[in-house]
Amino acid sequence: MAHDSGNGWSSIVYRRCLAAGLVELCRPFALFIGSHCLRQFHRLDAETGSDIDRDIVNANSNKRAGESFGIAGRNLDSQKFTSGAVVINKRGIRKESRSWNELAYGQEVANPHITWISKYGSVAFNTFGRDFVDGGMNEVGLFIQEISLVENKYPEDSAKPRFFMMLWMQYVLDSFESVDQVVKSANEVVIDGWNWHFFTADADGNTAAIEFIDGKPVLTYAEAMPYTVLANDTYATEMDRLHKYEGFGGDRLVLLKGDERQRDPEEPVEDDRFVNAASLISRGPDSPLLPLDYGMKILDEMAWEGTQWSYVCDLTNKTIRFEGVQNSVST
Repeated sequence: MAHDSGNGWSSIVYRRCLAAGLVELCRPFALFIGSHCLRQFHRLDAETGSDIDRDIVNANSNKRAGESFGIAGRNLDSQKFTSGAVVINKRGIRKESRSWNELAYGQEVANPHITWISKYGSVAFNTFGRDFVDGGMNEVGLFIQEISLVENKYPEDSAKPRFFMMLWMQYVLDSFESVDQVVKSANEVVIDGWNWHFFTADADGNTAAIEFIDGKPVLTYAEAMPYTVLANDTYATEMDRLHKYEGFGGDRLVLLKGDERQRDPEEPVEDDRFVNAASLISRGPDSPLLPLDYGMKILDEMAWEGTQWSYVCDLTNKTIRFEGVQNSVST
């Protein structure tokens, strides 16, 4: 077990990526400070800063004119310190599906099991250990991330393979390269565990929100997902709230950090992270920024005192930046 801090994070992850054959994933890793519960995918145009696929706008001084790229980011918020590990997952590893009851209590389930051999290497951010994924990106630029959702209720079907939700996310990173494949898998297996919904994005700019309401999958993607953000309410609930705000059909103020305007005291207090992120995405950056810098800027806007760690993945260039409240790592 090794401990390091500061720039040592970069070298540790870089060496382990080399061992896993993931050289492309290893370019600028960095470490700073963190957060939770939100993610967004942006497509960025370096030449014109124009809106692409109704997602994000940006300029990147180090990119060739006209080249576009996508980023996805995540904040983890908690009132208590949340530890984590950056895990490098190799190709060619045999694995098997397991449910929560099998893992936690050794109880047998009627569901069939599936085995697979990891096709893609990945970098995952885990809170429990290897294969118990909180979120991450694989070597072909597929991203998946969980977020807590109280209303979530997974379906029951004893004829389908049953996955503990963290292990299913690792299966996704091991096996798939597109959002379509992830959405298909969500219908082909039974996920169990805690109340989570999921955000996924791929290197081609496709995104989806995967939720399970009343035991049925609710899949939101393509034109039905004009703002590629997810927080702790259903996507439909967030969109209904968004339409109450200025710039989105309503008259409530969008108050970002540093805004000196005051909200009407008669307005109900609401979680405005989705609103603020959608507003930032619609506006684009004030000045040219590298994609990882722009992603971190948006996450910083969402951060609060309970933010534990943050990371941004460049799905086009296969690079990651992550920040945590403690500059140390165990590997």
